[in-house]
Amino acid sequence: MEKHWLDYAAFLIQLGTLIFLLKYVVDTARLAKESRKSTEISAEVLREMRQTREEESAPYVVVYFDSDADKPEFIHLVIKNLGKKLARDVRLIFEPPLANSHEGEFANIPLLQEGIGALAPGQEVRTFFDSTISYLGRIEEDEASHKYPTLPLVYNVTISYLGGLNKVRTMIHQKVDLSYRIGLFYTTSKGVADLVKEVDDLGRTTDNIYRELEQIKRTLSGGIWIKNPEPFTVNRSWEPSIWKAEVQTRVSELRLLWTKIFPSAPPDAFAVVLAELKVRSSVLRAQLLTLSTSCPTEETGIAEQLLVLAMNLYNLERPQLLAIYNHSAPYLEAWCSEFITLLDETESVLHGTAGESRPLSKIA
Repeated sequence: MEKHWLDYAAFLIQLGTLIFLLKYVVDTARLAKESRKSTEISAEVLREMRQTREEESAPYVVVYFDSDADKPEFIHLVIKNLGKKLARDVRLIFEPPLANSHEGEFANIPLLQEGIGALAPGQEVRTFFDSTISYLGRIEEDEASHKYPTLPLVYNVTISYLGGLNKVRTMIHQKVDLSYRIGLFYTTSKGVADLVKEVDDLGRTTDNIYRELEQIKRTLSGGIWIKNPEPFTVNRSWEPSIWKAEVQTRVSELRLLWTKIFPSAPPDAFAVVLAELKVRSSVLRAQLLTLSTSCPTEETGIAEQLLVLAMNLYNLERPQLLAIYNHSAPYLEAWCSEFITLLDETESVLHGTAGESRPLSKIA
């Protein structure tokens, strides 16, 4: 009986020891698991801290399309370093190849072919890409009459560069999209640059007005030649004496022009003087023709002489003859001498001392 109780006690002791061992093993396994989890958390924290440190001390280059606020219809390609460190040897690869409405000219620029040597923190490279109308306005139709743009709306960009704590080349894959611009409306606002441009234009306009006023001043200081003869000669009933006085006035002016002003013209201003003489002689020619058509009945001989003068003055206005006169002073002097002789004959007719007048076909 006593042995039986001893066996029973030993069994209880062994059972308690087993339970204790089981509890110990379970607790140890739980502690090991928690320790391993804690270690993993610590490692993750260390990795995040390292990654954060690398990101804080690393460049970060992005590519996007942008527009200026005052000119939203223009598209610019922008490459910008958003990081805090220098990015070196920045390379861009566009898929599909970057293209604009200028038939592939943009894809060959050095920015895309050779990349950027260095891009400082916060620095951006901005270049005009295309206008919204030109880029999105290139539309084609397929066989089903579906319209679609001929230029890509979405580009996949691979950006690679060196910099930061990481010694290997960083590669970023990014997507740039232009499809959101379809159907947008734009307004244009003007800023300080437009104000400066307007002020510059105003200054140039003021200078032009000043020069024109100076020209008018010089013209007025030398007198004005009225180029319209009709108000003085049309629809008038002439008294013979008054009509002859009008003719004499114009013949005297022609004699003054070609016997005084023309011979005294300086060589360096010869072309200018000739042009002014041509203009004034043209006015006098029109006045002589008008006077010849309104002459009194008894003065037809003077009228015929006026027609001879007018025809000779007309030769001076003909471009082919004027070109000869401009390049041949002797020829022009011969014409002038002949014309002065005609003036002498006209004055002789006016004073009643002339012989037979010249025919109308007598042209220099």
